[in-house]
This record gives sequence, C-alpha cells and structure tokens, in this order.
Amino acid sequence: HKENNTFKRIETTIDINPDLALLMLDSLYSKIDTSGYNKSYYHLLSAEIDSKKNRLNLKNDSLLELSYKYFHSKGLQKEEARILILKGRIWGDLNLYIDALNYYYRALDILDNSNHYASLSQLYDDLGNIYINQGLYNQALLMYKKGYNYDSLCNNKKNMIIALGNIANTYLYLGKPEKYKPILSKAFTIAHNTADSINHICYLDYLLSIYHTEIADYANALHLITKSIDSHHAKDKIYGKYLVKGEILNKLHRLDSVEYYLQKSIQSENIYGKATGYYELHNY
Repeated sequence: HKENNTFKRIETTIDINPDLALLMLDSLYSKIDTSGYNKSYYHLLSAEIDSKKNRLNLKNDSLLELSYKYFHSKGLQKEEARILILKGRIWGDLNLYIDALNYYYRALDILDNSNHYASLSQLYDDLGNIYINQGLYNQALLMYKKGYNYDSLCNNKKNMIIALGNIANTYLYLGKPEKYKPILSKAFTIAHNTADSINHICYLDYLLSIYHTEIADYANALHLITKSIDSHHAKDKIYGKYLVKGEILNKLHRLDSVEYYLQKSIQSENIYGKATGYYELHNY
C-alpha cells in the first residue's frame, strides 16, 4: 500500500527532522482508513513524533490505547511494544513511576530475546530515566549500560553518545566523578567519527561543563558551556544550556549576567525546563 511506504519514510525521518515527519503524516490524514492497521499506525507515528518534540500527553494515551487493542488483536507484537514504551513515557512524565514501569516491563516481556535492538535501546534508556528520577542510581546505571549495548549492536552512534553521557552522569550521582571523564572521552572519540560531529561535540561540551561544575571548576565549566551554546544549532534544546550557564555564572558571582540567562531559559517550550528555570529564578 502507498500509505505503508509513506509510513516507512516517516519513520526514518522522525529522528532527523520531526517537523518534516509531522507534515508528511498530516498529508495522509484524509487518505487513510478510519479504522484498522493504517489508522492505528497513524496514531503510533503521531505519538512518536510528539515524543520526539517533548509534547506527549494524555490525549496520545487515549489514542494509543485504541491502537494497542488493534495491534494486540492481530498479534503484531513489535507495534504493541512500541506503544507500551510510549505509554510508559506519558506516565513517567506525570511522575507516576509505578504505572510507567508497568508499561515498560510489559514491553520488555515482548522484546526480550528479540532482535528489535532499536526498540530495546529506547526501552532501557527510558527505564534508566525512570530510576534516575527516583534516585535509584545503581538500577539506572544498569539500564543505561544495557541500552548502550543495544545501540552498539545497531551501530547507532548518536544513541551511543547519549547513552555514554547518561552513564557518565549517573556515576556523578553515585559520587564517582573519577569515572566521568574516561567515559566521556570514549564518547568524544565516537563523536569525532560521525558525519554530525559538530552537534555531538557540542552536546558533549555541555555535559563536560556539568562535570566541571560538580567539581567546582567553574572557570572551565563556563568556557565549555559558552562553547557549546556558540556551536548550538537546534533551537528547541538550547534553553537547558542557558540554565546551566546562569547557574555557573551565579557560582562565579557574575550576578550582572545570571538573570539574563535564567530569563532566556524559561522561554523553553518544554514545561519541565520552563519550571526549572522559574525555580532557579525564584531562588536567585
């Protein structure tokens, strides 16, 4: 079917350009069946795009539940698992961690011992985030390491870099900063050998600035976060960097610039980033 071919093109576009993927998906809305596989897959892709754009919500959950019932009735387990992962994200974002973990482990029951490495990578990354948010750092570390292994099997260098960043940050939470730089060094090596090396190095400089903040090396932290901001291209993800720069400047008692960057951080469309910015402004 023509729709199925378009679905495949949309899938390969989501990670690279979610806005374009959304336009492609919207162009199908009036052309697909009102029920059945195409409609169910449409809602799955719509939720995956919303997830990429950090705007998953309960409306997605209702539509995903209908799609899940269809895929379950047809025995389409890979699609079932993708929906369960998305539902886990929705409830995790609401800090309802028990519900989120229920969905994630149901997805793991389907995917475990399968060759769906990309879905397993996403699943373990999400599980790591849930455990981090609960302060369960050893469990989070285990999940991030498993996710990295699946990223390696996929040879997905972007996700490998993100996973290594998550692993390094978790060691900071565990009070083991000596493990941070060797892991990030490995990530830098991978980044230098990718087509998108500038963006990856920009991300890693941001992480390294957090490390230097943690060890109270604020001058190097400021240099790295400024370098990362100056190299940044994706506008939607820069606001967190403004927040970090504001916090570093506060540590350096550069109070004339602190409010400027904290004010810039609250322009984020991400509700959690905006809330953190307001919190820091209040305490400043």
